[in-house]
Amino acid sequence: MAASKLMPLTMLGAGVAIAVINVVSVAGWNVYFGKWLAAVPVFLALGVAMLIFPGAEAPPGTSRGEEAEHYWKAAPTSRKAIWILSGAVGLAIGLYAVDHLGYFER
Repeated sequence: MAASKLMPLTMLGAGVAIAVINVVSVAGWNVYFGKWLAAVPVFLALGVAMLIFPGAEAPPGTSRGEEAEHYWKAAPTSRKAIWILSGAVGLAIGLYAVDHLGYFER
């Protein structure tokens, strides 16, 4: 699978997995992982932003590691800025959610 498809799907998968872990832990043990909860919107926002604004495609014949590196380095600056902005918005949402749940009051 190309890095332009793998990167956003990995971000979305990580966000969903962490969210499921938190939901199960809250439902089962009445405990949640605050720092992990703040990461969920970051991963989801980055994944969606990378799906909408993908990075650069690697030239044919490149290895998997070079392909991932090319995805980041050769992407236009406007797309990198959008990724950073979406990550910052996701972090703000995550920190607000954690603060709303009272994690910082402990």
